Amino acid sequence: MPSSPLEKHNPYAASSKLGSGNVSIGESATPKRPISVWLMQVFMFMFVGLFGISAIRMLLDLVNAHQNYEEVWKILLALALDIALIFSFVATAIALYRRATWSKWVSLLLLFLLIAFIMLRPDTSYYVNNAERAGALLGRFFVSPLLMLWWGYALAFSKKGKAYFASHSKD
Repeated sequence: MPSSPLEKHNPYAASSKLGSGNVSIGESATPKRPISVWLMQVFMFMFVGLFGISAIRMLLDLVNAHQNYEEVWKILLALALDIALIFSFVATAIALYRRATWSKWVSLLLLFLLIAFIMLRPDTSYYVNNAERAGALLGRFFVSPLLMLWWGYALAFSKKGKAYFASHSKD
């Protein structure tokens, strides 16, 4: 029982009548989009922009190489692959927005491919001293992969990520 009349009519106190099935004022039935999903969508649209620029450059190369048929086929094949990648990134970003479960796994695959690219690409940088070289190796083999793994965890396996994708009823 409330000890004073102020506690009885306090509009800021939590209501005991709200059960687990009810939604309080200001909350929605579906969970909000986690920041990791927002970042993945921005990341995918950055790739769309890069591949779009690449496609435009290939179209210009196609115009310039109209006499050499062997070059034309190579350019057309690369352009088709570029356009397919653009459509797949856009489709995955839209599916992330719609909470499709498959988009979570495609996003994780993209993160793991990026980790592999960062770690396996040849290092062509020039370092003045060993301290710079050690810092670059530390960033390349530990810091970047750990941040990408943390992002993948936040996207797919964290409490917010699971709740976000669980709220989608069908794939």
